[in-house]
Amino acid sequence: KEGATRGGLTSLRSALNIYYSDNMEHPTDDLVSLTADNRYISNLPIVKLPGTGHPESRHVSVGVSTAAAITDTGGWAYVNDPSSHAHGTLLINCTHADSKGKRWDEQ
Repeated sequence: KEGATRGGLTSLRSALNIYYSDNMEHPTDDLVSLTADNRYISNLPIVKLPGTGHPESRHVSVGVSTAAAITDTGGWAYVNDPSSHAHGTLLINCTHADSKGKRWDEQ
């Protein structure tokens, strides 16, 4: 499950990079623009965080900074504010450690 989540993070970051290449800006929504017409990705990957108590989720928590986007509820965290220096940052929305001791939101 951890590998699937890391793979999903890589896929979603890749879709964000392609979106940026096409539009010269990052999405300002909750990443729904990436799935429109399956143009960048067919659907948001499911985040699976075993041992954390978080349910499997595709939910995207958004905020004006990484601190605001991280709510430790599982799913994804995304900085969608164009005025933020972190605009376009995508993280896993979990402050718990994975099986190797690294926090999920630091991957």
